[in-house]
Amino acid sequence: MGNFFKRKGMYDMQNLLAQYCMNVLGIGPVADMRMVRTSGTGKPYLYYRDKIEDANMHSTLALAYAATTLERNDVVFLLPESHSLAASVTWAKNNTHLVGMGGRPGVAFLCPTIAPGADFTPVMTQSGWWNTWANFRVEHGRGTATNYYGVTLSGHFNSWINMDLESPLNATEAADAGLISLYQSGGHNYFENCQIGNDNVVRSAANQLLNINTSGVASVFKGCRFTMFQNVATPYLIWCASGSGVQNRWTYFEDCVFIAYSSNWATPLTTAVGYNYSGGTGHRLIFRNCSFVGVTDVIASGYENNIQLIGGNTYISAATQSGMSIVPST
Repeated sequence: MGNFFKRKGMYDMQNLLAQYCMNVLGIGPVADMRMVRTSGTGKPYLYYRDKIEDANMHSTLALAYAATTLERNDVVFLLPESHSLAASVTWAKNNTHLVGMGGRPGVAFLCPTIAPGADFTPVMTQSGWWNTWANFRVEHGRGTATNYYGVTLSGHFNSWINMDLESPLNATEAADAGLISLYQSGGHNYFENCQIGNDNVVRSAANQLLNINTSGVASVFKGCRFTMFQNVATPYLIWCASGSGVQNRWTYFEDCVFIAYSSNWATPLTTAVGYNYSGGTGHRLIFRNCSFVGVTDVIASGYENNIQLIGGNTYISAATQSGMSIVPST
């Protein structure tokens, strides 16, 4: 009888989780569900242990991912804990999803968090296609300059919903010119209500928050925040590389905010956007109703044709930062 009730509770929980994925995240129907917990204690685990089969409860993200089957719409759920990685994780299986359970990213309390437990780069790679990552935080930076990348996104047609990429979290990585928080070499990806970067650790080199490279084209960012804290004017909020693939197509930003904070707003970025190939042709960045704060200009002279500003785009220029007035970016 006890097994019957446990099984019934498991099915009820599976139905609820499946409905959540289908209705809220647009995933479905769900084939199999895995859950990651860091220990055998704590209220979240004690609650779910009676509702999830033991074989579907895993102690590490790597074990849970290994148990999934590609292209079957399997979902891995992260309990609201800190999940330490022993090595970089590559999410390579198509149609396989990762969802955090708990408080929204950006709020530390009960937020599912993935963090490196050793020195490696990147923290995670998303190379699969048609995956959804939702409602968890990825932390990047431990104090070794060679930890260059936070997340490498080389897959296509993926979705990030309510995600938080905290990068960098250590001054050593932040002082290295090779640092890239989000390296996007895959295209046609969709981001909604995500936060990329942080404004707690000072960047002191010409590194990059978002790098758009090779096939990283035709992606959409909606309602996202891009943040950094710098004491030099040389980092970039967005950098467009010179790979043959990225020198065409576009990236679209809608209702996004780009914030480059410096102490007393005294060190604005020279430009928010940088290119390392000739301006006027190639990849276009399209900004609709976006704002830039803490930059001298959005893009350098001679490269204006690489961006399109639609709607109520604004930026705060170096000359007006002391009064925090808004200057139309026309």
